[in-house]
Amino acid sequence: MRALVKQYKNLIMMVAVIFLLLITFFNVHTVPTGYTGILIRFGRIERSVQPGELLFTTPFVEQVYYVNNRQRDFHVKTEIGGEAADETPVFVKGITVTYQVAPDRSAWIHANVNKVMTENLITSAVKAATLELPPAELKMRLEATVLTKLSESLAEKYGPDTVYVRKVTAEAIDFGEEYKAILREKFLALQEQTRAEANKKTAILKAEAEAERIRLVAEAQAEANQVISDSLMRP
Repeated sequence: MRALVKQYKNLIMMVAVIFLLLITFFNVHTVPTGYTGILIRFGRIERSVQPGELLFTTPFVEQVYYVNNRQRDFHVKTEIGGEAADETPVFVKGITVTYQVAPDRSAWIHANVNKVMTENLITSAVKAATLELPPAELKMRLEATVLTKLSESLAEKYGPDTVYVRKVTAEAIDFGEEYKAILREKFLALQEQTRAEANKKTAILKAEAEAERIRLVAEAQAEANQVISDSLMRP
C-alpha cells in the first residue's frame, strides 16, 4: 500500500514538473530582430518590447503579440485601369509596393489596424498618379508618383511616420487601342520623314558631286584651251 502511495506521489510530482516546464516554455519570450513585441495584459496594451529583449509573462493573464517592422512586399496581380492627364486609357499591371511599419508606432498599429497595406489603397494611388501625368511621361514617372500618392494616403489614414513606402515597381504600362493607333501613325510619319530627309541628303550629295565634276571638266577644258592658245601664239 505504501509503495502504491509513493508511486502515486511520484506521478503527481512528475506531472507537476512537466506542467511547470510547459508553462515556463510557453511564457518566456524573446522578440526576434525586425519585430516589436506588444505585451497585452487582460486585453490591454501594457508596453512595447524591443528586439532581443527577454520577457516572462504571467500564464493566462499576459500575452505577447509581434508586429513586423521589416520591409515587406505587397503585390497587386490584377490589372489597374485608369486615365492619363489627357483622358487616354491606361492599364498598369503587376504593381509591387515595398513598405515598412515604424517600430515606435507598432503598438498603435496592433490596436487599431487589421491590415496595413491593402489593394484598394494601392489602386487608388495608381489611379490618382495616372491622372497627373501625360502619356509620354507615364513610363518614366509613374512609379515615383504612385509612391508619393500612396505615402500621402497612408499618412492621412494612419498618421505621419507610421508606414513608410520604400519602393514601387510596375511590370507593364499599357494604353488603349486609340492611343496605340496614334502612336503607330506617328511612328510611320517619322519613318517617312526620316526616309524623305535621307533621300534629300542623297540628292544634294549627288548634285554637289555633279557640280564638282562639271567644275573640274571646265577647268580641264580651260587649261587645254590655254595650252592650245599658247602653242598657236609661238613663232
